[in-house]
Amino acid sequence: QGLATGGFLTGLDYAMMVRYNGSDTLHPGDVLALDGSAATFNGAQVLGTVKGNANNAGAAVGVAQYRLIVFTSQGKPITVQADDKATAFHKGDLIEVVVLGQAQMKVSGAASVGDRLGLGSDGSIAATQDSTNSIGKIAVAPDANGNATVFVNFK
Repeated sequence: QGLATGGFLTGLDYAMMVRYNGSDTLHPGDVLALDGSAATFNGAQVLGTVKGNANNAGAAVGVAQYRLIVFTSQGKPITVQADDKATAFHKGDLIEVVVLGQAQMKVSGAASVGDRLGLGSDGSIAATQDSTNSIGKIAVAPDANGNATVFVNFK
């Protein structure tokens, strides 16, 4: 939800639609990186992505939140809706990724409010001192399972 008053305010996030082209199974909270491809969907360009890790951190673009369901009529897309029940995403899926704002992520190791986060070699998320490839900051401390609210900022 947002509020337009000559500008645009939102309490949650700014997101975009991408196509997942990787072979790894993704989950909500995983970071996606651009893979250099693009396709069209209903006349609009959709960027291709793979799972983010330390090797492609410079191309990281957003945090996976939802798989998108495409509803069609007579073989043509008429609407897209977030599938908030999906817990895994696969090659070819259209995915909503948060590029700026709040996202739920699993954080490895110790992390506190305000810590910068970065990508590990396996795609895991952990506190880092490297501000070059920082993907955001801890906004709400991780719970006992490592799940945290992160202020994501892919600038």
